[in-house]
Amino acid sequence: AHTDDGAGGGAGRSGGGAAHADDDAALQAALAASLADSGGRAADGAAVGEDAAALAAAAAHDEEQALQAAINASLTTAGEQRGEQASRGGAALEPIVLDGDEEADDEDELQAAIALSLSQP
Repeated sequence: AHTDDGAGGGAGRSGGGAAHADDDAALQAALAASLADSGGRAADGAAVGEDAAALAAAAAHDEEQALQAAINASLTTAGEQRGEQASRGGAALEPIVLDGDEEADDEDELQAAIALSLSQP
């Protein structure tokens, strides 16, 4: 009888070990699923980041196009004014004289924008 109790106890313990192994397997599967879900979220986040970068690039391109159009319109108007004055026998447009640092900064920005527009194909 004593030996049977020992065998039963041993079988019970080995049964407990199998249940513990099942728990470990379930835990491993849950961890794998969680990591896969995290990877999916990271991929989604990267896609959103790429979309945001594409939108920012498109907006910058639109802003550049608008600036280019404004510069072209300004240059066209200045050219037309020179042409009108020349056809009337008048002198060419007087150079613009800037007063103060703010106007000088604006002129620098305009010159940089014109240089950029001329360097583009």
